[in-house]
Amino acid sequence: MSEETRDAGLAVPRAMMWSFGINALLGLVFLIVLLFAITDVNAAINDPSGYPFIWVLVQALPESPIGINIITAIMIILSLASNLGFSASTSRQTFAFARDSGLPFSGWISKVGFPLDELHSWFQYSSRTEYRRFTQLSWYQ
Repeated sequence: MSEETRDAGLAVPRAMMWSFGINALLGLVFLIVLLFAITDVNAAINDPSGYPFIWVLVQALPESPIGINIITAIMIILSLASNLGFSASTSRQTFAFARDSGLPFSGWISKVGFPLDELHSWFQYSSRTEYRRFTQLSWYQ
């Protein structure tokens, strides 16, 4: 995508640095707020859900299970979106390096075709695993 921008050699690294800086700042703000909201670290770590941030939300919003679910859903959606972007950029770079014979097994990696049966079984496994993780969060309702 960088070849579609004007002055890509300067604009793309600048955009990447701004993106990194803004996200680092927002992550730091979130971490500071989260740390100030923790009342008992051991109870958060030993929470039966296995997700300490949900324990912190329950303590911060005791009368609002809907608010807890909404905040958790927002965090899950943002995590999925960032992981999708990470996977897409990694696969594009891997393919580009393999296409130029820059990786071991380049002939195998640079193939575009993918067997449908393997893709289908991967999605089935992934869906079951994510469904189990998501249903573990539903006991707060």
